[in-house]
Parts: sequence; structure tokens; C-alpha cells
Amino acid sequence: QRNYGLSIIDQEELNKTYGLMDNIDYRIIPKETYSFSVSTTDLEFQSQEGSKEVNVTFHSDLIYEEMKKNEGVQYVLPIRLHSEKEQYIQMLHMPQL
Repeated sequence: QRNYGLSIIDQEELNKTYGLMDNIDYRIIPKETYSFSVSTTDLEFQSQEGSKEVNVTFHSDLIYEEMKKNEGVQYVLPIRLHSEKEQYIQMLHMPQL
């Protein structure tokens, strides 16, 4: 059995890890603009399991309103899957206006 946590990296880490490297103004979409299909952020994998399905629902109308306020910004949802030994980060990019 392996246990992983699911989280969103914060803006400070996003800036340090991606923003300066790419010279792009990345911003995390607000919490009210998305939701996960799982009720907990703790994922338990049995020894024979290689994957878990977690759906993300985006509230595009709210994201669009945020994007209109800040043109030129690249909105993302940087999801982190982590355990005691390893971590993976997946950046979900929102289309630009």
C-alpha cells in the first residue's frame, strides 16, 4: 500500500519554480473556480494499483471573469501528487483570451 497526498502548490512556489524560468506571469486560478471529484486529498494505492481517477471540474465562467481582469496572465492549476519519498507536479493551463 502506498499513500499520496493531492494538493495545489502555492503562488510563491509557482513563482520560484516556473515563473522566473519561463518569464511568464503564472497565476493560480482561484479556489472557487474548480473542484475535485474526490472528497479527500489523501489517496491510497493498493500494491496492484497503478493509477487513480480524479476529475477536476472547472467553472469556466468564473475563470473567464478572472482572466478579463488580468489580461496577459497565464492562469494555471498546478496539482501536486506527493508521498514521503516522491512528488509529481502537473500544470493544467487555462486557454488565453
